[in-house]
Amino acid sequence: NIYGSPPTIAEIAVAIEAEKFPHQYLYKFSWSPLFPAEVLASWRQVLDVIEIRFGVASKERILSEQGIKVGSVGSPISIDALASKSKEELLRTAIEWRASISDWPSSVYSLAQAIMEVMKGDLSVWTEDPVVIVTELVHPIYIYEYIQMLTEQLDSFPWEPKTFIKLADLVLDEPWAVKNIEGSERFDYKDPWKMARSAAIQLIVKVAGKDADLSEGLDDFIAQLIRRSTTLESEYLPSKADPYERTLSHDSGIALQALIAVAANDFRTKGSVRPTIIENFTIMLDLSGPIAEEIRSLIAAQLPLFNAIAHDWLEDKFVVIFTNENDGGLSQSVIDVAMKWGSVYERLLRERKAQVWDAVKREVPNSLSKVLIAMLRKLDGYSVTWVIDRLKMLNKLSSAGETLGRLISNSPDLDAEMLTITADFWRKALASGTNESLTGFGWFAGAKQLPDAELAEFWRATLS
Repeated sequence: NIYGSPPTIAEIAVAIEAEKFPHQYLYKFSWSPLFPAEVLASWRQVLDVIEIRFGVASKERILSEQGIKVGSVGSPISIDALASKSKEELLRTAIEWRASISDWPSSVYSLAQAIMEVMKGDLSVWTEDPVVIVTELVHPIYIYEYIQMLTEQLDSFPWEPKTFIKLADLVLDEPWAVKNIEGSERFDYKDPWKMARSAAIQLIVKVAGKDADLSEGLDDFIAQLIRRSTTLESEYLPSKADPYERTLSHDSGIALQALIAVAANDFRTKGSVRPTIIENFTIMLDLSGPIAEEIRSLIAAQLPLFNAIAHDWLEDKFVVIFTNENDGGLSQSVIDVAMKWGSVYERLLRERKAQVWDAVKREVPNSLSKVLIAMLRKLDGYSVTWVIDRLKMLNKLSSAGETLGRLISNSPDLDAEMLTITADFWRKALASGTNESLTGFGWFAGAKQLPDAELAEFWRATLS
C-alpha cells in the first residue's frame, strides 16, 4: 500500500489528547481525498477519527485558503493581523511563535514572509537600524527573509554601506546558538545559518554593484570572504551540475563571487583592486579537488571582467586557469563553462582551439555561437573556409545556419564587413558538398540587413 501501514486508533487518540499529533499523519489525512477508496481501506477508521478533531478532508479544502496550497503553505497569522501589531509586538511574535497542533498546515517560512510584507509597508521604521533588527529577529529563518527584503528594496530607502557591512559581519560570525523554532525536528537543520550567511553576502554584492563606497569597515568582511572562499564545507559533495552552477550553491563559491564583486567595485570607484583580493585569487589557483574546478569555472565565466579589472593578473595566470597537472579533464570542463556561461574572450578562442571545437562537437550550449562570432570578427584560425570545413566534418552546418541566422536577425546594427562574411559563409556552405539538409538557414528569414536580391538567390540555391 503506497499509504503505508496506519497507526492504531489508540495511538491516534493519545496523540490528539496530548496535542502532539504527528505531522506525517496530518499530511496523509489532508491529501486523502485525492486517493481511491482501495488505497485508503486500511486507513479508513484512523482517518475517521482524525476527521473528528480536524474537520472533513476534501479536495476543496486542499485548494482553499484554509488548506494546504499547491506548492506552498499559508502563514499561521494573517498579514492584516500582523500589520495591526506595534513594532515591538511584531518582533516578539517572530521570537515567540511556535507551531501548535492547529497550525499543522502552516509554515514558519510563510510567517516570516508575511512579516516581511508588513515591514515593506513602513520601510523607514524597519530600515533605520538593520543591525538591531537582525539581532532582535534572533532566528536565521527570519534573518534570511529580512536580508532578502532589504536586498530587494534597496532602491526604496536610504542606506549606508558601512551599516550593511556591520550586518554581514554579524551574520557571518553566527553570534548565538539557534534554538529549534517548533520544538520538533521540522526546522532543525545542521546548518541553520547557511541561508542567512548567503543572503548577507549577496546583499554586499548588490551594494558593490551600485558603486557604493566600501572603504569603511570592509577589511574584516574581506578577511571572512577570503577564508570562506578557500574552504569547502566538511561534508561537501559535488552535484552533477556543471562546476559554475555548483559555485552558486555553497559557501566557498558564494564567497568568491562576493570577492569578485568587491574587486570590480574597487576598480570602478578607485581605479585598482586592493592587493589582498588579487593575492587571494592567486592562492586559490593552487587548491585542488572539486573546489579547484569551481574556482576556475567562476573565473572562466567572467574572463572579460577579469581582463578589465585585473588585466596583468589574468595575462599572467591565464594558462594556469585552464591547466591542471593532476586532472587532464579539468581544463576541458572549465573551457566548457567559459563557452556556456561567459562572453566571447578572444585569447581563449585563439589559444584553446582544440578544446573549443571539442565543446562544439559535444554541443555545449553557446559554443557554436562563439565560434561563429570569432569568424565574424576575423579572429586568427577562424576563417570562413576553415570554419565551414570543421562544421561539415561535425555535421553541424545546418545548426550553424540556424545559429548565425538568429544572430543576424537579432543584431540590426551589425557592420557591413560582418554582413559580407555572413553572406560568404552561406555561399560556401551551399558549395561545400555537404550531405546535410541545410534547413537551419531558414532562420535567415529575419535577416533584414541582406539585400532582397541576394536573399532571393540564396533561398533559391538553398531550396535547390
